[in-house]
Amino acid sequence: MADRLRARHRLSNFLLRQGRVYHDSKAWSKGHRVWVRQQRFDLAAAQQTFDAYLRALEEAEARLESLNSQVLELAQTPAYAGLVRALSCLKGIDTLSAVTIVVETQDFRRFPDARGYMKFTELVCSEDSSGDKTRRGGITKAGNAHLRRVLVEAAWSYSHQNTTGPDNQEAAPRPPYRRGANRAASSGSASPQILAPGPSQ
Repeated sequence: MADRLRARHRLSNFLLRQGRVYHDSKAWSKGHRVWVRQQRFDLAAAQQTFDAYLRALEEAEARLESLNSQVLELAQTPAYAGLVRALSCLKGIDTLSAVTIVVETQDFRRFPDARGYMKFTELVCSEDSSGDKTRRGGITKAGNAHLRRVLVEAAWSYSHQNTTGPDNQEAAPRPPYRRGANRAASSGSASPQILAPGPSQ
């Protein structure tokens, strides 16, 4: 994903320097992609540079698609299928995210409770205390950054209402905002139990 993002930035910045700006829809939508591929330049050097940036983006996207296909195949193997399906039932976790969590965690049974798992992912408050004073800040951001990113992105899904599906007549109410709730969750004091079996051997 990082390679694709860098390739997009290089191509977008090149087009911007050439005065080519797309206004019709969101960046990298279907319409935007069609517009990008239609660009032509009179200067040979500019055209060669554009072709190289576009080719780099297409190659990065092809590699990402190939890797995603391999991950989806892994998710269907007996060692991971059950736990991946269970995690995919949670809001904000698709198959790729579920496989990432399972592979990076290895075995959930080694964590006695949610607080132990949060320590492993470093989703806990930093602390700078002295004497009788206790100062807590944001999460420590140590440990496995890839796993932490997936969990945080999934957690953000719970800040939105459930509005998908034509039969969903009434969206579930959003939980009331409480000051300090995120910090309490990060410290593990308000986390549910997550005793889940690891992948079968």
